[in-house]
Amino acid sequence: MEIEKAVYQVLAASATLTALCPAAKIYPQGDWQNIGLPYIVHFGVATSPTQMYSGLASLEMYEFYQVSCYAATQSAARGMADAVKRAMDGVHELGSPVEDSITCFYRNERTLPYDFEVRAAHIAVDFRIAHTLS
Repeated sequence: MEIEKAVYQVLAASATLTALCPAAKIYPQGDWQNIGLPYIVHFGVATSPTQMYSGLASLEMYEFYQVSCYAATQSAARGMADAVKRAMDGVHELGSPVEDSITCFYRNERTLPYDFEVRAAHIAVDFRIAHTLS
């Protein structure tokens, strides 16, 4: 399973998060424009493959995986960022039967200045993710 699909499944499964941002507004990185607030964009920033003597291991390490929360106000973005941290933390086995898993470690977050041009608050939450490839 692709990492973006795995992260989406984890985020969309959180009732607390989807109460603040509908699952239909959680996107992988792309050319997203004119999206109504609130929404979330997530993407891998840096990855480091695990090399073994037999070749690449079936494990990817994402040193930085960013989940960006956009909302109309800073407090709404803060609520989304907190819900993202709670949803992503820990081990997540995906599929039935289990076909994939990701383990997420919270790294940090950055509150970006309010963007008056698009009228959006933005908080970027970073994770370190171990992704077992299927």
